[in-house]
Amino acid sequence: MRILHVTPYFAPAFRYGGPPRSVLGLCRALLHQGVEAEVLTTTADGPSELPCSPLEGDLYEGVPVRYLPRGFPRRFFGARGLGAALDDAVSRSDLVHVHGLWSAPGWAAARHARRARVPLVISPRGMLDPGSIARRGWRKRIAYRLIERRGLLDAAFLHATSRAEARAVRAWAPGAPVVTLPNGVEAPPVPATAGSEIRRRLGVPDGAPLVTFLGRIHPIKRLDLLAQAFDRVLAVRPDTRLVIAGPDERGHRGEMEPRFAAPRVHWAGQLEETDKWALLSTSSLLVLCSDSESFGLSAAEAMAAGVPVVATRTCPWEEIESVGAGFWVAQEPEAMAAGMRTLLDDPARARAMGERGRALVGRRYAWDAVAADLAEWYRAAVHGAPSIVVTPGLAGMDGVSAMSRQVARALAPVRVLTLHDESSTLADPGQGIGLAGAGGSKLGLTALTARMLRQGPSPAHVVCLHLRLGPLAQLLAWWRRATLATVLVGIECWRPLRRLERVAFARAGRVLAISQHTIRRFREANPDLASRDITVCHLAAPALEEPLEGEARAVAGGFALIVGRMASAERYKGHDLLIDIWPRLLAEIPGARLVVAGAGNDLPRLEARAAALGAAIRFEGRVTETGLDTLYRDCAFFVMPSSEEGFGLVFLEAMRAGRACVGATGSASELIEDGTSGYLVDPADPESVLKSLLRLFQDPALTRRMGEAGRARWERDFTPRAFSARFLATLGEPRR
Repeated sequence: MRILHVTPYFAPAFRYGGPPRSVLGLCRALLHQGVEAEVLTTTADGPSELPCSPLEGDLYEGVPVRYLPRGFPRRFFGARGLGAALDDAVSRSDLVHVHGLWSAPGWAAARHARRARVPLVISPRGMLDPGSIARRGWRKRIAYRLIERRGLLDAAFLHATSRAEARAVRAWAPGAPVVTLPNGVEAPPVPATAGSEIRRRLGVPDGAPLVTFLGRIHPIKRLDLLAQAFDRVLAVRPDTRLVIAGPDERGHRGEMEPRFAAPRVHWAGQLEETDKWALLSTSSLLVLCSDSESFGLSAAEAMAAGVPVVATRTCPWEEIESVGAGFWVAQEPEAMAAGMRTLLDDPARARAMGERGRALVGRRYAWDAVAADLAEWYRAAVHGAPSIVVTPGLAGMDGVSAMSRQVARALAPVRVLTLHDESSTLADPGQGIGLAGAGGSKLGLTALTARMLRQGPSPAHVVCLHLRLGPLAQLLAWWRRATLATVLVGIECWRPLRRLERVAFARAGRVLAISQHTIRRFREANPDLASRDITVCHLAAPALEEPLEGEARAVAGGFALIVGRMASAERYKGHDLLIDIWPRLLAEIPGARLVVAGAGNDLPRLEARAAALGAAIRFEGRVTETGLDTLYRDCAFFVMPSSEEGFGLVFLEAMRAGRACVGATGSASELIEDGTSGYLVDPADPESVLKSLLRLFQDPALTRRMGEAGRARWERDFTPRAFSARFLATLGEPRR
């Protein structure tokens, strides 16, 4: 796999801040991972120029790079020979990765990638953050509308380096998939004498507490706030020194310098890499207080060097506070000063925070790990066909939304068109998932569909997850020359199809169903379509964020659990049946309890029916995912004698927690192995249900064995990885 990286400036043009360093680190790590990487850039280096490359290119620290001479328009990093260079480089590449916005190389690379049908990835590098957009905002908005927007919306995915940047990117490129992966950082070994030497050169006394700022001298970095905060520090710690290290590319130092207490502040200018790490090795702390940062590389570098960090909440470094590697404070001088004073007054605490930061960087921000993750996303974009998923919803707690999330994750990077979600419903719809939601408006859904007819990479598949959305999905597939895959989902397809639904169904290239039971009920309702080939693709239950160990799974409470929506129009899940038989169960097992989780308009009626049983039946109402996981963990077993389930995700969730299950014949029989992982019962035969519940309450050893058998089945057949392999195989796609 060969990746072309296009950037307006590259190493050693480090005066442009973090991007040249991060692109260099990424390319070196990709090469180490066995991914071919080359860089196409310009000779830009602030007021000076780097040497241009020969036709065969150069090597910079082992990275193949070609530096093109600057040309018109210089403001946007235009380069002479850019078109011919892109023609050659794109023709040899599997994917084009553009770094940064508002540049002629990036715009041209997006056009060439689109023309050559090569997947495009864009890393905005913080240039869509609010603080960045505010600078020359009207120019950027014009450029966005005229040029940048199409590239962002056509990309296979957009790469953000933090959750904060991902939110900004989604606001500017609604519906585009976003993958959030941090920049990496590697701290080189620093000679023992390097810290003293850099202090001597900068005029910083040995032993003096040292606050360090690393970054461009630019208004967005808010050195004015740092000056006010440092004055407050000097009021109580007059021996403290401040080093400001970074390029002054536009002459802002002249307006900033008078704000600082001159004898205690040292302006270092742009440092070489070795000097930067030497400075960090002798620093007491680092301060980062920008109006916005997509990542904030200096914070990661400081932690890699074991230096605690004071960062303001305008920077995406909440993790500093959560792991105890420094302070994440309000962007106010007093809050910044308080954080600095705390670290300066307690060196032992500062050292401990620095070590926690060093450990964090080693765990999460090593370049090899970041590059390996990004390489997997490259492969998904290169080898996986682009897709659009059309579904009622992605964000809900209902079964269709849960299924939609599974399908989207299997196809990512993917675009998802939903009827009920707002585009902002999910701050993070998931890695590589772009959400376009109509907010419940059919007119809005039509408008979003019209937009998708002309935006985004050409999809190979349009996947429809509800028959009533079939006509819109079929229009999308026809217009974009994609294959329509229709998925039959339980009770919504157990009825005769309407005329337009029937047309869309007939034109589907592939038809899937979530269970054999669903296929049978669909064919009973539509006998004239019974000959259509339909493939079963069972769903999955995602792994718990904190997996239960075997011992924890064996500890079960004294209650049975049922989970499901309680709707007056859908009284088939078995709630009434359980309430009816519970008095007889209590006669045999006085302590037997039933916990009911879920909400719906039928809840008051069921609560009234169960009121006479007191504490034996407890209604939890709507519960969070975490609360539901706790209920699965604490119950003795799971029961839902539902006669009309299309699949039964709740059974898989119980099996995942190592709990035995009682379900009805039908779709549950495709999940529960009768007598091995639970019992299959006939809802029309209350005696069979009662006997199964008695057996599970009275024989804890049997219940545990069944739970472990269910857990083993989940691990074998019903994990997200297993579902992804099944689903992609039905579409004829390689496993991602």
